[in-house]
Amino acid sequence: MKEAILTVLVLLPVSAAFAGGDSWHFEVLGVSDLRNGRNEIVLKSLDLNVPFARECETISVISSYDWPWWQRSRPVTSEEHQQALQQLKKAQATSSPLRFGEIGTGLLQKGNERCVFVSRGLREIEGSIYSFNKWP
Repeated sequence: MKEAILTVLVLLPVSAAFAGGDSWHFEVLGVSDLRNGRNEIVLKSLDLNVPFARECETISVISSYDWPWWQRSRPVTSEEHQQALQQLKKAQATSSPLRFGEIGTGLLQKGNERCVFVSRGLREIEGSIYSFNKWP
């Protein structure tokens, strides 16, 4: 009994740490390798309630694993980021929709480019791919 309570107490902060994220159904149109460890992910929204869906038929997410930024607190590891990229590539290859979203300020608009966003880390959580950017 004590072990069960201890397990719940240990796991509770982990599950609460990622509360508050939003995700939506997308079709993955492309995952391209760019220079310097960056990737471009092109997504087409399949949900009407996506905040940027009315303005953008598709969005591009420029993703990289920004390891120096994560030095203090790591909500995403390099391995998790690579696994998320592989899941996106698999979804593209099989034409399978998936849920993609953000936790915190996970998608930041790139300059004045309306339908282009920047991600500093990707992670799969409960079957959805989430983008992380700023983290407390």
